[in-house]
Amino acid sequence: IIFAYRRREYERFGPGRWQEAVEAATRDMIAELRAETPAGRIALE
Repeated sequence: IIFAYRRREYERFGPGRWQEAVEAATRDMIAELRAETPAGRIALE
């Protein structure tokens, strides 16, 4: 997550906006965990 700006899906942020890339990657991971894990699905109930 810390080097998210290096990944294709977050490269639009570039190294100068790495904090925004980290935020976007973190939000994406939270959404994925909510959708794909039993504990995450409980949180949605």
